[in-house]
Amino acid sequence: MGNNLTCTNCHAGAGLDENSSSLVGMTAVYPQYIERSGSIVTIEERINGCKVRSMNGKKFEANSDELESIVSYFKNISEDIPVGEDMPWRMKNSMDDVPVPSVDTVYE
Repeated sequence: MGNNLTCTNCHAGAGLDENSSSLVGMTAVYPQYIERSGSIVTIEERINGCKVRSMNGKKFEANSDELESIVSYFKNISEDIPVGEDMPWRMKNSMDDVPVPSVDTVYE
């Protein structure tokens, strides 16, 4: 199960690249209200949501070594970012410039 994606497919440079969905500061913004789910989501729930929705995989078990390792990594790369800090690198990615495929295009 899954689509063979990894975290670095969306979060380049181990989540440190400011131009590619940076993960720096994420522990300072979670828990957070997520409009899609209509609820407040923890960082663990957000990671699992990405795992299921974006990667077409299975959730990590609560308190699993894998999930705790990812959260620990996020805490490490976010340690100097206080809650409420302005993070200009957040939310930079958009779908505004995504090319629209043509059904008339023939690929070989």
